[in-house]
Amino acid sequence: MAYGGHVVFCGADAEACEGEIVILRGDNGSGKTTLLNILTGNLQPSSGFIHLDINGGCEMFVFPRPFWRRLTGLGHFAPERLARAGLGRSWQELRLFRTQTVRENLSVAVPRQLGENPLWPLVTPWRVNRQEAAILRDCERRIAEVELTSVLGTEHVDSLSLGQAKRVGVARALNAEARILFLDEPLAGLDRQGRIAIVRLLANLVASRRLTVFVVEHPSNIGELLPFATRVWTIHDGLISQQVGPGQKEAHTTVGSVVEKHWLFGSDGPAQDEAVDLGAGGRLTIARSIHGQGQLPLLEAREMTVSRRGRFVIGGSKDGSSKSSLTLVLRPGDIALLEAPNGWGKTTLLEALAGLLPLSSGMVRLAGRDITAAPPWVRRSAGISFLRAEFNSFPALSVRECLSLAGVRESPPDLQRFLPRRVDTLSGGEQQRVALAIATMGAGCTVAVLDEPFSSLDAQGMAVWRRRVLADAQHRATLIAVPSA
Repeated sequence: MAYGGHVVFCGADAEACEGEIVILRGDNGSGKTTLLNILTGNLQPSSGFIHLDINGGCEMFVFPRPFWRRLTGLGHFAPERLARAGLGRSWQELRLFRTQTVRENLSVAVPRQLGENPLWPLVTPWRVNRQEAAILRDCERRIAEVELTSVLGTEHVDSLSLGQAKRVGVARALNAEARILFLDEPLAGLDRQGRIAIVRLLANLVASRRLTVFVVEHPSNIGELLPFATRVWTIHDGLISQQVGPGQKEAHTTVGSVVEKHWLFGSDGPAQDEAVDLGAGGRLTIARSIHGQGQLPLLEAREMTVSRRGRFVIGGSKDGSSKSSLTLVLRPGDIALLEAPNGWGKTTLLEALAGLLPLSSGMVRLAGRDITAAPPWVRRSAGISFLRAEFNSFPALSVRECLSLAGVRESPPDLQRFLPRRVDTLSGGEQQRVALAIATMGAGCTVAVLDEPFSSLDAQGMAVWRRRVLADAQHRATLIAVPSA
């Protein structure tokens, strides 16, 4: 596969059989997501062939495609055709219908619905209604299957945490009756309980339904999958396929421990730290910098409570666990790590600090200025930079254009070679590095509020970003939210 002369990978040969769990791994930019896009019909490779034997049908796709196949449509290689054949897919970004309920997101994936043809609801509306009722009942069972019974099926997706929405994405792919399932970082953003639940679900599906599952995952989560994997595809100077023996594991670390080790307790990082129990499983660890002692706080939040759709998320009582209002004070050079389980309210808290959600009570000050009622654009101009967990870049713009829009005066050395490329041609890890540069190096940034900043980053990407941030840490306060280990 090549993009405009840039070869992503060459000579990739591998196979997978029914009932296998295949881990696809490689460094950022090696081509993992590109390979998934090819295998699901979203991209056509420059050359080669794909042999698909599924649901009793056998077909060979040869590339480049003959011109007469493109003209006639015979043997058309496209995602909708492969989906009908039995290939399912989840994406790094959620791609859920946010204004729809959980049940509606799951039901839309069910194939062969009568309502897809506008004539059936007119001719036999009772049949359509009966089928839709049965589909909704099946969706309730699917919700229980992915251990989301705590989330009502009538709850809208935009009210879910990132980890909960990830499970909805996996459940939707399963609802499409896929025999081969491609999952792009399904464990990213999940706490340990959520990761265990998804891995156990995949293992059960493979054992009971003889599915074939391909998983692209962050290096820190691969250790969770290896005990159940049967094969590993590694992209490095081609594609290397290796079988995995029963119980084989790799040394790995969780996201939380990686952050603590390299950010809070590194020898060249801030010298002091303090921990605060936030209740309901949440913990805030602040690495205090000696440069901030005696200085005016950059970010000061006092007795914050925040609600969504009339339900308290920050403050009040949740699931029988008392969670008091939140107070946070950060001075220049401070780095704060917020660790909490999925559904705790990490994203809600960060969105409230950025001005995307109003406070139910409390106040927020930035460098002594009261910004409690200020809209997001005023807060950004005042110095708060917010990196969202998703939808954090313009895919159709070049990297140079994105950095220019954010007011990044000098492009980081690790992004120089990407400047002329469109963001949507970069790998997930490369896109995250661009987003992090925008969030931490943009004009006037004095407080960086980062939601799941390490998703998709490999060890090299984390090391580069850490050096960059610590080099300028004296002039900025940083708040990082990650799932609990």
